[in-house]
Amino acid sequence: MSLIVPSSSQGEGSSHTVIQRVTYDALPYHDRELENVPGLKSRVDKEIQAELQSIAARDKASGGAIGVVKERLPVEPKLFEHRSDLQAELSRIAEGNKTKAIDGSRYALSSPSGDGASDANAWDEALSQAEAALGHANVRRSNLELEKKFGANLWRLHNFQQESMLRQYEKAVEDMRTQTADLNRSRKMSQTQGGETLSRLESKWAECISRNLQVEVATLQGLAEVEELKGKREELQTRLAQLDAEAR
Repeated sequence: MSLIVPSSSQGEGSSHTVIQRVTYDALPYHDRELENVPGLKSRVDKEIQAELQSIAARDKASGGAIGVVKERLPVEPKLFEHRSDLQAELSRIAEGNKTKAIDGSRYALSSPSGDGASDANAWDEALSQAEAALGHANVRRSNLELEKKFGANLWRLHNFQQESMLRQYEKAVEDMRTQTADLNRSRKMSQTQGGETLSRLESKWAECISRNLQVEVATLQGLAEVEELKGKREELQTRLAQLDAEAR
């Protein structure tokens, strides 16, 4: 709502009134009709529920809001058209299937037995598997040595970075809470002042209306008295005319 507030301004040797337009969209810190007026909150809740039901009925009649939105969306693109492996992975994730575990048999040491004990190809395969297992063991040993040498410092650095990020986030949250509190405090002060201005102007308006009614009533009474006096004057004039006629 827009509120026109008159204010006086004084200049050099003169004073004049300045009209200021102040806009108040809502005054939740000042308006307490829902709390003070009995039954108002229940009526408002009923109106809201009725509006929600009408919206749901319109959505149902039009096929639902979700259906309308889907019709407006473009056709879903097909991802990874030339990568069957990635498409299979997407399908697996969409179906909720778990990832296949790593096959550890590749790194197991085993020697040919039975008929394979005399097969050169079987021994070549066993040798290749042993070399793979040895390479895997060397990689694991190297990783363990690197972790032993640098892991503690890396974890300390990682923890320091995480703690630093945590402090930054906590400070950001605290700053946001402070800004929110300041904003709410400012809104409350502004709305309280606006509410006081509205209440004062409303009281003045009611007072002016009351005075206007009093003036109107007094005017009507005055008009009635004038009409009564006119009637008395005419009556007196008539009697005087009769007396003059009798005297002649």
